[in-house]
Amino acid sequence: MLSEAVLALLSDNHSRTLSEIADAVSNSLDDPEEQEFRLACDLLFLLEDESSDDSDKDEDACSIARILNAEYLLYKLYEQFGSIEMNPFLSHFVAVYNEGKKAMSASASSGDGRHSENSKLMVQMSIVSLFLIGGGHILGDLKAADFLSVWPDLVRDDIDTDKFVDALVNQGVLDPPADADSAPESSGERGQVEHERAITEDRDQVQHPMPIRVIPNLITTSDIPDSEDDLDSSRLALYIRPMLERALSEELSKVETESLLAVLERDTRLLMGSVDLSVNAITTILHVNPYLGRSLITLLLSTVLRADVLQILQYLPPSLPALEVLSYLIIPAAHITDPQQQQQQQAPISLLGEEEKSQLLHPFLSNATRSIESRQSKAYGGDDQMQTTRPVQLLCLFIRSLLRTGAILLEEYVYEIQSLVLSFVYVPEATELFHIVQTVMAKQQAMSPVQQQKQQQEQQQQQEQQRQPSQRVVSAL
Repeated sequence: MLSEAVLALLSDNHSRTLSEIADAVSNSLDDPEEQEFRLACDLLFLLEDESSDDSDKDEDACSIARILNAEYLLYKLYEQFGSIEMNPFLSHFVAVYNEGKKAMSASASSGDGRHSENSKLMVQMSIVSLFLIGGGHILGDLKAADFLSVWPDLVRDDIDTDKFVDALVNQGVLDPPADADSAPESSGERGQVEHERAITEDRDQVQHPMPIRVIPNLITTSDIPDSEDDLDSSRLALYIRPMLERALSEELSKVETESLLAVLERDTRLLMGSVDLSVNAITTILHVNPYLGRSLITLLLSTVLRADVLQILQYLPPSLPALEVLSYLIIPAAHITDPQQQQQQQAPISLLGEEEKSQLLHPFLSNATRSIESRQSKAYGGDDQMQTTRPVQLLCLFIRSLLRTGAILLEEYVYEIQSLVLSFVYVPEATELFHIVQTVMAKQQAMSPVQQQKQQQEQQQQQEQQRQPSQRVVSAL
């Protein structure tokens, strides 16, 4: 059983955050490795008692605080393993969610309102929902009272708990599904069709995640405080992630985009804790919301995630939105759109230093070429052929733009460029770039050693002029 001291901690509604209470309870254990699982089981018994209590405790702040703190502690004890599917109490989270969803449906059909039947269950369901979608980490800075003020807008009924079946089977909670061969012949085909449909629906849900409900007009320019100290990061974090998820599937309005960026610029920790740093997510947001995607990348480069972001950019596909972002980052002064500000710059600058530029472009060009070659091996003409021709055209124009603006030197990237143009010499843009490379290389070979040395010195001076302001920009970020 839980001690009186632990119960007192779990009943805290105002003075400590969920994370602080979880740490305090964990620190009270004499031998955490031996006692954590027993503690988790006691928490589960507590939750069952609180949920099954028939007394009128729905509005009892201490009771609901115990539920919220106990649920968060069950999540926190196994957060170190990453995915919620590794949590041994996943079955409890799924059961709570399904029970709450069933209660919502019953309440809606009776016309009593979505949350009226059992508000305690709905509160429990709302916090469990965040665990199941991978958003539990944003709750740590909230107190139980803070969560109670926003939970009605976090309740969602669109989570497909079937995706946790494999994890529950691996944990031994569920029995493995019967083999297809053991099914009756009359239902075999129907079962196969339903199985394929389920797989398709799961895939679509991953590619186009359903947005979490967001309070209308939650984030507006007038809501942004004058001081960072006034910014309630914990509450805003509950809405930043859903807005970023929505930006993956639909275009945000100009007002939404500007207000979202204004909040993230005030506190980049909100962005670091909410953004999906994967190649697929970055590529998607650049296609759906190009300006927002570019701005988010620029903001992330000002954080401790700078190196991680630059590594992810190496694997972007050679699409127009991706190449526009790279141009914005690499070409000197490309990020300065104000003509007066451009004239005031004493020397052209880029958002990346020379070393970062080199570490980004070399692997990007190689990866892009291999990506297009893999498409080419699957293309047999017609529309399939255009799927390879278009990326080659864009990539060649991108390289020519970098060369024309002096952002890169041909000599440094001649290997990657030749690999591209020789692989796709049938594309007119690749042929033109090949002639440019040959012309430049021929001129260099015709130079005398003295002329070559002089040219190298001029190029080094030019690079040094670009590097100094670039380093100032990097340090400022």
